[in-house]
Parts: sequence; structure tokens; C-alpha cells
Amino acid sequence: MYAWIQTQLSEAQRAIEDEQRAKDEATEQVSAAERRVASVMEELEEIRSELEASDRARKAADSKLNDANEQISELNSTMNSLSNVKRKLENDIAILQVQLQLCRLRGSNCSLPN
Repeated sequence: MYAWIQTQLSEAQRAIEDEQRAKDEATEQVSAAERRVASVMEELEEIRSELEASDRARKAADSKLNDANEQISELNSTMNSLSNVKRKLENDIAILQVQLQLCRLRGSNCSLPN
């Protein structure tokens, strides 16, 4: 009976050692998984930060684009207005030149419009 108890005790001790090894391995696997999770979380936070910076840069670029488009529109409007004034002035000059030639042909007794 003593041998049987010794065998049972030995088997129980081996089972305990096996369970301890399995527990140690599981603990190491949990630790490794926790380290990976922490690393992934750090990377995720870094990516979020970069995304926010990218969004801010995009919004700033959009704002600059809108400002530039507004300026282009204002400049086009000014250019169109100046073109109209130029055409009117060229037309007025042409009329005055014709009137001046008519006055020269008629003599010095000619009045030009103001």
C-alpha cells in the first residue's frame, strides 16, 4: 500500500508540475498578448493623431482654395468692368477723332462736346 500511495503521490506531483507549467505558459501568452495590445493601441493613437493633423491640413487647404477662388472671381469681375470701361473710352475716342476731323474740314469755327 505504501508503494501505491507513493505512486499516487508521484503522479499527483507530476500533474501539479504539468499544471504549473501550463499555467506559466498561459501567463506568458497573456503577457505577450497584453504587450501586443498595448503596442497596437499606441499605434492606433498615433494613427488617430496623424489623421487629425491630416484633416486639419486638408481643411486649411480647402479654406485657402476657397479664398483663392473668391479672389479669382473678384479679379474677373474687376477685369470685366475695366474691359467695359476701356471699350467705352475707345469708342468715345473714336467719336472724338471723327468729330475733330470734321471740325478740321469745316474750319476753326467748330465746337467739340465736353
